[in-house]
Amino acid sequence: MSEQPSPTSPGGGLFAGLGERISEAEAKTQRPTMNMAELLELPDDQRRVVRHLLRADTPPTAEECAAALDITLDQLNELLGQLTLIGLVEIVSGRLRAIAGWRSSRLPPGGVWSSLGNL
Repeated sequence: MSEQPSPTSPGGGLFAGLGERISEAEAKTQRPTMNMAELLELPDDQRRVVRHLLRADTPPTAEECAAALDITLDQLNELLGQLTLIGLVEIVSGRLRAIAGWRSSRLPPGGVWSSLGNL
């Protein structure tokens, strides 16, 4: 009995390795996502910071954010560290920005057809 090539091995058919290529593309472009229901599950202090950043007209500095939330800069920096580690806040040019709610595409630009072109 001959052995059939596995789907991930070379020669495994037209779609061999396609799933891996799509996963690799997703990993390169994946941004954290959080919907508003998940935001409610954050601890109160973290949720308060993210909510403030989402509602801000312009991205605030850390000092502005701490003053608006009536907490010390040290307390805010601790919260920002936690939120940055889980990918919900980023600091760009000294300004804080919430990245909750961003959605990434499931496929690279061009969709599945661009991945098929390399087979």
